[in-house]
This record gives sequence, structure tokens and C-alpha cells, in this order.
Amino acid sequence: MALIVKIFVNERQLVETHAVRVKGQPHELCTYRLPDGALIEHHYDKGAVPLAVMMLEALETKGARDE
Repeated sequence: MALIVKIFVNERQLVETHAVRVKGQPHELCTYRLPDGALIEHHYDKGAVPLAVMMLEALETKGARDE
């Protein structure tokens, strides 16, 4: 299972990221791998939007470290 997040402004894509579930099942705490190899945990039952927020926060944090 994967969640893909893309952010566009008009027709210009600003961000694209994804998370692939590597551990866990529905109704459990699951582990997801991000494109940079980082792992995040998210309870499946909380839904896709909170997971997407975590994915974007991970990008924001990574960007802050890279500067």
C-alpha cells in the first residue's frame, strides 16, 4: 500500500512524495518508508490525511537540515 502526495500551484508541480507501508496491517500502528529511506509510524485507522501531513513535515524538516 502506498500513499502519494502531489502539490500543485496552477499547473506547476511543487512537491511530490510517497510513503509505502512496510510493516503493519489495517487497524494497527504501521511503519511507512519515505523516498529518502526514512521510516515513519502512523496508526492506519487515523486515515490518509494525517499520514500525508507527516510526510510533508518530513520533507520540511529535511529541507531545513539541507540548508
